[in-house]
Amino acid sequence: MAAIFTFYQNFLYPSAAVNLYCCYVIIDEGSGWYGLALFWLKVFTIPMLGALFHLSRAERLHFFHNLGYSTHRLYTLTALFDLGIWLLLVIITAQLV
Repeated sequence: MAAIFTFYQNFLYPSAAVNLYCCYVIIDEGSGWYGLALFWLKVFTIPMLGALFHLSRAERLHFFHNLGYSTHRLYTLTALFDLGIWLLLVIITAQLV
């Protein structure tokens, strides 16, 4: 699991920006129901970030391949981890509103 956290660091800042934007929209609109619409924003940004990384920094994948992780597994586990963080933040934000 440490390899997934290490790989996720490549997506940390853009993903955190999207997460914070989603939380801001929920607070600004005053309803947690916007989380459903923002879910699709997150679903579309995750593959875009993955594609951007894959096109610009694919040489960094060799480190993870040497650890036994396939490219598909890395991206899938990272996407699930990122979606889990987003879901947790949205739930917390919706409860605060």
